[in-house]
Amino acid sequence: MAVEDFNTYLENIGAGWSFHLSAEDTQSSGAVSFEKVQAFNGAGVKMLVGLPFSQYISQAASYIDRNNMLVISHASQSANLAIDDTVFRLVPNDSYQAPQ
Repeated sequence: MAVEDFNTYLENIGAGWSFHLSAEDTQSSGAVSFEKVQAFNGAGVKMLVGLPFSQYISQAASYIDRNNMLVISHASQSANLAIDDTVFRLVPNDSYQAPQ
């Protein structure tokens, strides 16, 4: 329903693009996740919501950047990945944990 509502909004403002919902099973594997990122890119998909684990992002990060893809991750929190890239993380990185 959200995709339909947002696509109606995009059409009303003449955006010239729309959202399409697609899902893939990464089988809890970073390698499979990277293959899925490549397949989505090959199909022309440039925005992904997923890649929840920092391990998955680290395996695909350079590919994501080179191909100008946007990834929104709800759980990646590795401080090593907190760089200026095209992965938007919804949680703060680990460097903001409570002082020791």
